[in-house]
Amino acid sequence: MITESESRQIINYVLKELSKKVYPLMTDNRIDLTKGIGVHRVKVRPSTELEVATNTLTVMHDHHTVTFSGAAVDINTINGLNEDELVLLEGTTGKTITLKHGVDNINLKSGADFSLTVNECIVLFNNGSKIIDI
Repeated sequence: MITESESRQIINYVLKELSKKVYPLMTDNRIDLTKGIGVHRVKVRPSTELEVATNTLTVMHDHHTVTFSGAAVDINTINGLNEDELVLLEGTTGKTITLKHGVDNINLKSGADFSLTVNECIVLFNNGSKIIDI
């Protein structure tokens, strides 16, 4: 599991990458994720466990360690992530989580599935039509 400090480093990296590609980064680390509609501050909470149910992950907070029964699981759908929200997902020891590109609402920039294992993480963003990785 990654530490809270590592989580903050990841979010700071994401903020910088967003500011380079699409959104301006203000001096107090705020970015306008809604393109002029409002300003959001990204805060990282300690990770909470989130269990996958039937190939669907329902996000409850902004930082989760993904768990499930068995050794591997495919995630086809991510629910609970509102438009312009981010979530940081972490892998779990001894388990492989595969985010399935293009199956339902997940659209990864690589164009391929993504396997999330222990000590790995991914930041996902709801752009209003799909869940994308940053």
